[in-house]
Amino acid sequence: MLESQTTQVKKLLIFEFESPSSTDESLMSNAVNKGRAGKGRGPIGGSFERAMWMLRLLSQSNGLSAGEILSRLQAEGLKSSEKRVREVLRKIQNSGIGIWEDQGDLTPSGASRWKIHVGVRIGEVLQLNRQELLALYLSRQSLLPLKETAIYRDFESAFTKIDKVLGRPEVKELRNLETEVHFANFQGLLITMNRDVVDAAHAACAEGHVLECTYFSPERKATECRRLGPHFMTFSGGALYLFAEDLADKKLKTFSLSRMTAANMLASEEYTTSRMSYQEAFGNNLGMVRGVGKKQKIVCRFQNGSATYVRERVWHPSQVIEPQTDGSIRFEMTVSISSLLVKWLLGFEDSVEILEPTSLREQVVAAAEAILKVYKKDRAA
Repeated sequence: MLESQTTQVKKLLIFEFESPSSTDESLMSNAVNKGRAGKGRGPIGGSFERAMWMLRLLSQSNGLSAGEILSRLQAEGLKSSEKRVREVLRKIQNSGIGIWEDQGDLTPSGASRWKIHVGVRIGEVLQLNRQELLALYLSRQSLLPLKETAIYRDFESAFTKIDKVLGRPEVKELRNLETEVHFANFQGLLITMNRDVVDAAHAACAEGHVLECTYFSPERKATECRRLGPHFMTFSGGALYLFAEDLADKKLKTFSLSRMTAANMLASEEYTTSRMSYQEAFGNNLGMVRGVGKKQKIVCRFQNGSATYVRERVWHPSQVIEPQTDGSIRFEMTVSISSLLVKWLLGFEDSVEILEPTSLREQVVAAAEAILKVYKKDRAA
């Protein structure tokens, strides 16, 4: 709600509440917030302050009944009645603020819930409900793999600004989430990512210009100057990548930004080739490694604990899972065969059997024999 609207509502509410209709008004006027939701704020005594407190409760929930609001008031050390709460809610509604009583959404006890219209802003701070706070927390934690990179400072700066405009209850709720929801640590980048490289790659994608960079190629074991036609950037597995055309050999490739020591967008050279989307580039693949040849149907049988693990997850949009009577599952998906697909299947060891195609089965067997050869050599030595 805009400041002018807030001022108008304040005048209306003060006028409405100046003459209390029950004796519990005097009890509420001197009360101080004591509960978890109100800790850190001033008194909820005045008519306007109490009304705004109720509105904040509604804006941070999916709807509350008058009885539930009364319970929150009592948790704050305040005395009132459900009848008085209803009176306040009706007066708030009559003042023009977008709240309503949803007769179709009932609590387990059969009471209707009061709700606030989406988009109504309460106070001069950013208001987020619990589900939105959880989403904010998870998105923040998901970026931890980039903690050792320069770009992480930008993420932290953005989240710090969000923290500053959040209300005290929301900030406290975020702190509670840190103990209530554990975000498992996983592998992240230890190599420092050059912030200028990220900026240059992003600018090249946004403006459609050639990117010139100094790039280390693990395959060639050399650092070389590359000229790239950018298509898009993507964040995967805790790292940032650029999908681009290598203009030297006219092939589309995936480049890790952490392997670029310098990069510069060439403002004088436009990249006019029609750019691919992520779906067009990797939609027929498992992950970000492009396969060889056309996509084809992959059929596997998973058993034991792997069957449950695979069944619980979405590995590819095309997947089809059929539970079998012996507890195993028949797993199908349509993708191109790639080195990443072979490694994924090897990770399930003897709990997976490839039924088709034969070419994929032969590649997995060859990879397994190569691994066995390494260990046999070590044993002989």
